[in-house]
Amino acid sequence: MLPTSSKSAGKAPDTEPGTSADVPMAGVYDPDSLDGLSQTVDQREVRYEQLLDTFRASIPSFSGDIKQDHMSARNWIRKVVRWRREVLSGINNLLFIAEITRLLTGSAKQVVEYADFTQPSQILETIQRKFPHSLYQRELIKLIETGEAFVDCEGPHLMARLDRYIEELHDCAIGMVAIADAIHRLFPLYWEFLDISLTNVSSEDLVVSIQQINRRLERNDMARHTPYGKMIRVVKPKPSESTNSPSANTSKNPPKSANKPNRNAQRRAQNKSKLNLLVDLLLKERTEAAAPAAP
Repeated sequence: MLPTSSKSAGKAPDTEPGTSADVPMAGVYDPDSLDGLSQTVDQREVRYEQLLDTFRASIPSFSGDIKQDHMSARNWIRKVVRWRREVLSGINNLLFIAEITRLLTGSAKQVVEYADFTQPSQILETIQRKFPHSLYQRELIKLIETGEAFVDCEGPHLMARLDRYIEELHDCAIGMVAIADAIHRLFPLYWEFLDISLTNVSSEDLVVSIQQINRRLERNDMARHTPYGKMIRVVKPKPSESTNSPSANTSKNPPKSANKPNRNAQRRAQNKSKLNLLVDLLLKERTEAAAPAAP
């Protein structure tokens, strides 16, 4: 239905102030475009609460911390924009802005906390500007090279994270080389079966190589990846071991066991002495009873 003008029938428009009723929601959009996010369709009969619950469950929170999110601001915004255009087109602008704000944590929330937004595109543009994709790619490459990007990641989760990083770095040649080198370190036994050249590697080659490794891992349940860099856990000595060392005993604050006697040991010693005394008395009585009486 085409939008009608407010002057045509002498009737006030159905849209609320601060919303736009003439922005088309249908058609093909650039995934990075923020156009067409305002409320356009009156869908009051739709159960908005159920849609918003599904939206909250489908979109992860975003903090701007690369180690916590494992997702760039660009891809996070793409997910939000897709939901706005395809599912939540009838939600009021201010309500949708509040839902976006609820998904933000950490430094990302601080960026928009005291700003006054009237359109969803405004808050998304602010996040996009404060967390540029080029900076995210540079930090992600560092984490991949040191192995920190794969800490506490096993099996299928590791392969899924590799796929996600390929998507984030597909337009960065240095990033493709970093992921290829990470695959070489993680799976050295399978590397010789992969058709990858570090001098000219593409995202398609890496996706195919991950699929090949996945198939080999499925056939071999005992196969594991090889940790490298910061993935290797260093076992630290327990506090009890450090207190028992000679250097720890020479400190100003000696352990409590050196100042206070062991009460359990003292109690056992007292019980033993009482038992020995009781045995001696019994033996003495028996010897006296067995001795012959004097004439």
